[in-house]
Amino acid sequence: KPIVNKLTKRGIPRALAAFLVLMSTVVWLIFVLAFILPPIITESISFLTNLPVILATTFPLFENVFTAESALKFFPDIPQNIFKLASGVFSNFFFIVSLIFFTFYFLLEEIFLQRFLQKVMSPNEAKNVVAFIQKVELRMGAWMRGQLILMIVIGFTTYVGLSLLGIRYALSLAFVAGFLEVIPIIGSIVASVPAFLVASSTSLFSG
Repeated sequence: KPIVNKLTKRGIPRALAAFLVLMSTVVWLIFVLAFILPPIITESISFLTNLPVILATTFPLFENVFTAESALKFFPDIPQNIFKLASGVFSNFFFIVSLIFFTFYFLLEEIFLQRFLQKVMSPNEAKNVVAFIQKVELRMGAWMRGQLILMIVIGFTTYVGLSLLGIRYALSLAFVAGFLEVIPIIGSIVASVPAFLVASSTSLFSG
């Protein structure tokens, strides 16, 4: 919505601005799903499959505990479960199309909320409620954009750092680090654990 508002202030019709922003978002999501997510999933499956070996190498005293059989108990049919998840997402195609349509409508109709509220309350009350919601939108929107930027930066820098160090599963570990960055303080600590395990399985100095 802030991008649509800025484009509208520069003289671009609101309908065109909303369409361009929405389509750019859809194209970006398709790019992520088609080119970025598949290698992350593939590498994550490989990481989870080899996790017992990694743990046994890092902690030789527990070599008999961390076996392939124990991994199957905790991660049964990983590829099959991921395939079911992807199938479930694409089976809700109607929901996705509806979501895109309503998003476009709300971006197009700038004063939709105010018109709706004026039907159930006085004009002054509706104006105050809309002003409050707009302040919440600005704060929440800024927080969300900041979190997304932080997650991307952390994920990218983690991938570059692990790749330069020659650490295996750098892509999936970077994805975990970026994703967990949304959790303050604890997220970065939790994300460092799998990276430490993978690095230590190769060299304790790297870990």
